Amino acid sequence: MCDSKNTIINHGKYLCCFNDSGKVPMIGIGYNLLVNDSEKVMLKYNLKLSEVLSDCQARRRKYCLTNSQAEDIFYTISYPKASRCADAFVPNLPPMKRNAIIDVAFTSCRVLNTFKRMQKALETKNWTQAADELKSSRWCTQVKSTRCGKNYNCIRNYNRVK
Repeated sequence: MCDSKNTIINHGKYLCCFNDSGKVPMIGIGYNLLVNDSEKVMLKYNLKLSEVLSDCQARRRKYCLTNSQAEDIFYTISYPKASRCADAFVPNLPPMKRNAIIDVAFTSCRVLNTFKRMQKALETKNWTQAADELKSSRWCTQVKSTRCGKNYNCIRNYNRVK
């Protein structure tokens, strides 16, 4: 499964604030609460960023999103942002390969842009090399092996059409 649902599975859905493995406060489906527009985004859902962040620090579940709000942030803000990043990284990829790259970009565009050798392999349609570059990356050792493996398979094995 190489689509937006895969990214949701990879990140999970957390209606209340939590700190990820890097101690970054997150909410919803991988939404980073330290990004510039997070205060505005939280206000859209009648939440104050400071209260949501205080929940994270105190490990409380008082100021949380609803399921539909978490999905709204994902589909209207987070996933489109990662999609734009992936399209700038390598334009016009076949859909399944593009979705795997979007999943990497979902971590951050800065992280995706460190994959220079994978980028060159994708540009030349060397899917095997691109997948191998992903699999041997530090990113792959940091994320769950199932996430890395799924993205590896999406890049390497699907859409063999030229």
